[in-house]
Amino acid sequence: MGLNIKYAFTPTNTVYGQFILDEFKFKEMTNGNGWWGNKFGGQLGYRSKDFLNVPRLNFLTEINAARPFTYAQRTPMLNYGHYNQSLAHPLGANFVEWVNIADYQYKRWFFRGQAQYASYGLDSANSNFGKDIFKSYESRSREFGNKLRQGIKTNLLYLQGSVAYLLNRKYNLRVELSVAGRQEKNNFITTRELIYQIGFRSTFRQFYYDF
Repeated sequence: MGLNIKYAFTPTNTVYGQFILDEFKFKEMTNGNGWWGNKFGGQLGYRSKDFLNVPRLNFLTEINAARPFTYAQRTPMLNYGHYNQSLAHPLGANFVEWVNIADYQYKRWFFRGQAQYASYGLDSANSNFGKDIFKSYESRSREFGNKLRQGIKTNLLYLQGSVAYLLNRKYNLRVELSVAGRQEKNNFITTRELIYQIGFRSTFRQFYYDF
């Protein structure tokens, strides 16, 4: 079961949210004992156009979370995935995430920045704490006492910035430069990546009316 809601409290400012409720037992939900089958997640966000009354400055911030084993099923063939990719969220389940995105246009210049922080629990050897939706929930490590971010607590920080210049308005042809940094850290490993990109971006639109 799912619920979507959006409310525009001004023409340029909107709050929105989503909620998913999968398998659950009302008795276990009220007991608060961390039963594995209480599977739910949600999203709460805010989006603004012309943020702080600055023309062409857009801003978005949102929080996403999903309890352990959400989107997982008895067999991976029935889970919320396709081609070994999660359909609901790239992090699977058992996570909390905070995303911030801002973009700004000045004449032919385009600027964009993104900051993402996530905290989640990874599996250790021969364990299933509920993050990997492609594991059967029957292989769970425990029946009760499950909580958000259980397992090997891991923090992810992702920062990305880009600048582009519009060369051709008709085809939206731009030259773009971006830099992205990513750090994943827990008590056992720390991985860092820095990615540089430069290239051309365009939009080729074809409209067909023969139907």
